[in-house]
Amino acid sequence: MESSGLPNQLTVDGERWQVTVRAGQYDFTWLTGVAPGYGFASLLSDAEAVLSRDQVERMIREFMSNVNPETGHLD
Repeated sequence: MESSGLPNQLTVDGERWQVTVRAGQYDFTWLTGVAPGYGFASLLSDAEAVLSRDQVERMIREFMSNVNPETGHLD
Protein backbone atom coordinates (compact mmCIF):
# COMPACT_ATOMS: atom_id res chain seq x y z
CA MET A 1 0.00 0.00 0.00
CA GLU A 2 1.57 3.19 -1.09
CA SER A 3 0.99 5.92 1.49
CA SER A 4 0.85 3.69 4.57
CA GLY A 5 4.13 1.93 3.93
CA LEU A 6 2.42 -1.47 4.14
CA PRO A 7 2.80 -4.10 1.42
CA ASN A 8 0.01 -4.32 -1.14
CA GLN A 9 -0.45 -8.03 -0.38
CA LEU A 10 -0.97 -9.31 3.14
CA THR A 11 -1.50 -12.73 4.64
CA VAL A 12 -4.01 -12.71 7.50
CA ASP A 13 -4.82 -15.97 9.28
CA GLY A 14 -3.46 -17.94 6.32
CA GLU A 15 -5.49 -16.05 3.70
CA ARG A 16 -3.87 -13.75 1.12
CA TRP A 17 -5.34 -10.31 0.43
CA GLN A 18 -4.58 -7.61 -2.13
CA VAL A 19 -4.93 -4.16 -0.58
CA THR A 20 -5.26 -1.11 -2.83
CA VAL A 21 -5.24 2.41 -1.42
CA ARG A 22 -6.84 5.38 -3.14
CA ALA A 23 -7.55 8.80 -1.65
CA GLY A 24 -9.58 7.98 1.44
CA GLN A 25 -10.47 4.45 0.35
CA TYR A 26 -9.01 1.00 0.94
CA ASP A 27 -10.04 -1.84 -1.41
CA PHE A 28 -9.54 -5.40 -0.14
CA THR A 29 -9.51 -8.32 -2.59
CA TRP A 30 -9.47 -11.85 -1.19
CA LEU A 31 -6.97 -13.79 -3.28
CA THR A 32 -7.34 -17.20 -1.61
CA GLY A 33 -10.96 -17.27 -0.46
CA VAL A 34 -13.66 -19.71 -1.56
CA ALA A 35 -14.67 -17.06 -4.11
CA PRO A 36 -11.30 -15.64 -5.26
CA GLY A 37 -11.50 -11.96 -6.11
CA TYR A 38 -14.32 -11.35 -3.62
CA GLY A 39 -13.71 -8.57 -1.13
CA PHE A 40 -14.81 -5.29 0.33
CA ALA A 41 -13.94 -1.61 0.47
CA SER A 42 -13.62 0.85 3.30
CA LEU A 43 -14.21 4.54 2.69
CA LEU A 44 -12.54 6.79 5.25
CA SER A 45 -14.05 10.10 6.26
CA ASP A 46 -10.69 11.83 5.82
CA ALA A 47 -9.14 11.38 2.36
CA GLU A 48 -5.70 11.90 3.91
CA ALA A 49 -6.18 9.24 6.62
CA VAL A 50 -3.85 6.25 6.66
CA LEU A 51 -4.68 2.97 8.36
CA SER A 52 -2.04 1.06 10.30
CA ARG A 53 -1.24 -2.56 9.49
CA ASP A 54 -3.00 -3.59 12.72
CA GLN A 55 -6.16 -1.71 11.69
CA VAL A 56 -6.09 -3.27 8.22
CA GLU A 57 -5.65 -6.77 9.66
CA ARG A 58 -8.53 -6.21 12.13
CA MET A 59 -10.80 -5.11 9.28
CA ILE A 60 -9.90 -8.19 7.25
CA ARG A 61 -10.46 -10.52 10.23
CA GLU A 62 -13.84 -8.92 10.93
CA PHE A 63 -14.87 -9.38 7.29
CA MET A 64 -13.73 -13.03 7.27
CA SER A 65 -15.63 -13.74 10.49
CA ASN A 66 -18.87 -12.71 8.75
CA VAL A 67 -18.33 -14.77 5.59
CA ASN A 68 -20.32 -17.99 5.19
CA PRO A 69 -17.65 -20.70 4.85
CA GLU A 70 -19.85 -22.71 2.49
CA THR A 71 -20.53 -19.93 -0.03
CA GLY A 72 -17.49 -17.72 0.53
CA HIS A 73 -19.78 -14.68 0.61
CA LEU A 74 -21.57 -12.59 3.22
CA ASP A 75 -25.08 -13.85 3.92
